[in-house]
Amino acid sequence: MTYSKATVSKEMLDRQFVLGSVNDALNELPGVVVTEADAFGSSDWGTQISMRGFVSNRDTQQIGTTIDGVPNGGSAYGGGSKANRFIDMPDLETVEVSQGTADIASRSNEALGGTLNYLTGEPLETQRVRVIGGIGDNQARKYYARYDTGLIGGNTRAWVSGSSARNDDWIDGSGHTSRDHLAGKFVSVLNQWTLSGYASYDDADESEYTSVTPEQFARDPEHDL
Repeated sequence: MTYSKATVSKEMLDRQFVLGSVNDALNELPGVVVTEADAFGSSDWGTQISMRGFVSNRDTQQIGTTIDGVPNGGSAYGGGSKANRFIDMPDLETVEVSQGTADIASRSNEALGGTLNYLTGEPLETQRVRVIGGIGDNQARKYYARYDTGLIGGNTRAWVSGSSARNDDWIDGSGHTSRDHLAGKFVSVLNQWTLSGYASYDDADESEYTSVTPEQFARDPEHDL
């Protein structure tokens, strides 16, 4: 099996929708396919990541996942979490994608066929406040804010961010999704050592079910798909 490594560029991230999932950016890379139950990637139940014949979905964990190089434990729906639970789209710096055989340097415990290393953005050396908002169909809306402290004491910098997102499914009144997310990161340079840390909190309320297309619903609105 061949091995290759690619990264998600800034230009790719700039094309992503603020209401979307960090997994959406992977679709920009050849050999990686992400399918989701809705346009916002809000359903972990309906999300599948495929890479060279290996998959991570609600039942199977074959692709390793790490956050800033730290293993996330698991990515399956039952007993695990995908990267979108840990990182907000505006806080994502890049994703390092190792395709083919598992990367021997990866710390993931599920890297049977490649790894995904999601890297969070570095704190700025200057103070900054960033505010982003987005709206869409089906009552979709998201509000995001981030504060960069700039340099503190000459050797430490940090940021904190928070967001709130809401959307309904396309079948009126059948499903509602909400997500509130908080995160923070710091980097401190002490002589020849660099100390960094990242923490996040995610509170999601999702209506999980198998996705139904408008055509399927039009044929039989009462059918339990």
